[in-house]
Amino acid sequence: MNKFDGALGLAMNAGCVTFGYQAVVDAVKDGRVRLVLLSDQLSENTAKKVRACCDAGGTPYITAACPDFGPAIGKINKLVIGVTSENFKKLIINSQRNAEVR
Repeated sequence: MNKFDGALGLAMNAGCVTFGYQAVVDAVKDGRVRLVLLSDQLSENTAKKVRACCDAGGTPYITAACPDFGPAIGKINKLVIGVTSENFKKLIINSQRNAEVR
């Protein structure tokens, strides 16, 4: 387990994670999400829609070189994650030093 997976697992246990395309898009539109994580395995069309929603709402996002966020949060096949806590946002960004936050 690396720092990124640990930070994401802590956020999940604290109840500060939203996962799944529709839930994350709805939370971004409501202003509840502080950071969106996209897997590089996400289809281009879905990734484009999520990025457009993030850009419209002013929410930062990271495209991670991760096939699936599921193992880190204890779920299966999760490719879109929304982090709702400012503190966990900072922790996750710090754990992804080489990732570009947009």
